[in-house]
Amino acid sequence: MIEKEVYISNDKYNLRIGYQEVDHLRAELNRMSMDFWGFDFENYYQSGYWDNTCILYSLFDGDQMVAHTTLSILETTTGGEVLQLGQIGTVMTAANYQRKGLARFLMEEIQHDYQDVLDGYFLFANETVLDFYPKFGFTPVAEYQPTLSILLGNTPANKATRLNLDLETDRLLFERYVTDTKATSRFYTRNFGLTFFYCYAYPDFGFKDAIYFLPQLDTVVVAQYEDDTLHVFEIFQKQEVSLREVIQILATRETRRVVFGFTPQTDLPVDLQQYKEEDLTLFVTERLVGLFTHEKLMVPLLSHT
Repeated sequence: MIEKEVYISNDKYNLRIGYQEVDHLRAELNRMSMDFWGFDFENYYQSGYWDNTCILYSLFDGDQMVAHTTLSILETTTGGEVLQLGQIGTVMTAANYQRKGLARFLMEEIQHDYQDVLDGYFLFANETVLDFYPKFGFTPVAEYQPTLSILLGNTPANKATRLNLDLETDRLLFERYVTDTKATSRFYTRNFGLTFFYCYAYPDFGFKDAIYFLPQLDTVVVAQYEDDTLHVFEIFQKQEVSLREVIQILATRETRRVVFGFTPQTDLPVDLQQYKEEDLTLFVTERLVGLFTHEKLMVPLLSHT
């Protein structure tokens, strides 16, 4: 943990960074997160999958947390290039401390600390703060979600096996694939801890029961079924396998449409539809503007913070 005394507009605060191991400080984070977002970080911490890519930046007034930002570091492979990116998330400021420059201070602190480490940043902002992030070099860009219409005849006899992450053997198998996977997305974001945040620590998200092992393809897929639609959120594979083969195994006789939660690397005739999650807008820094503008990508849904 890093802790230091700072002054913002002549008011004194304690800046604390990376303190999740300290119970009473983590309790303050949980309290504030529950107030703002309706969830807390405790399950994630207790799961054991919180790693050093999830970094807390918080301002305290005495014992009370009054402002917070989370930095998540992701390794991204796109266009044959490996980039280290930071995602800004869970930004919040207590009501009595708003308009005092606290969020600005945390953003500037993060950008200063990682100026020689990260190649760029991205974040999702709601409509109330669209004018705030351009002050820090962020530009709004559109996302595009791929969909695929399919018509299958007989589905293969060898189907997928759903993993039970409450079983150690299944959980360790999933860990191996998440760790060693080939990039399957045109904007692939590698983050071990964040994958288990969604797929293990918080069952209410619905992904814990949506993990399928395809042994014949040496592949694990996070997918859900909804009427005639197959939602594919992530693919982990140790050897490159065609998307067509993956879909052939996952699809049922009722499946007519596949909706992807990422931009797959494929030559299949996917349709790209502009995507916007509720009132959120994707903002990116300069290194990523051209990429999202020209390539029509989406940030993988399981990489959002």
